[in-house]
Amino acid sequence: MTVDLVEVGIPRMDEDHQFVVGLVEDVVTLLIDNPRHDLVTTKLKELASHSEDHFQWEEEQMQQYGFPAYMVHKQEHQCVLQEFNDSLILWESTKDAEALGDYLSGPFCRWLENHVATMDWVTADFLRRATRSG
Repeated sequence: MTVDLVEVGIPRMDEDHQFVVGLVEDVVTLLIDNPRHDLVTTKLKELASHSEDHFQWEEEQMQQYGFPAYMVHKQEHQCVLQEFNDSLILWESTKDAEALGDYLSGPFCRWLENHVATMDWVTADFLRRATRSG
């Protein structure tokens, strides 16, 4: 699994994005090497919690500086969190390592790459300009 993320130039965002990639890689590795339900579930919950914290921080920054596309960006966060939580519920009920691995290394990683390269990049550019002129 290879995830190609652009750097958006705001250290907190870039570090959080790389941390998410590391967690996804950890889960995918566990699913392949040792799909113990408890270990996978713990990592998934860590990924969900980290993502929620990251999204909340981004949304606070967007609100603080008046980012015009705040609601669109926030809605995308909500959609991916719902999708992720649905996959977590499915994992907990089926323990289907292949389905979870396919989701994480496929749609989730594609979403992450696209989101960072588009919405997060534009948001970071706006925030850099707003904090320089503030």
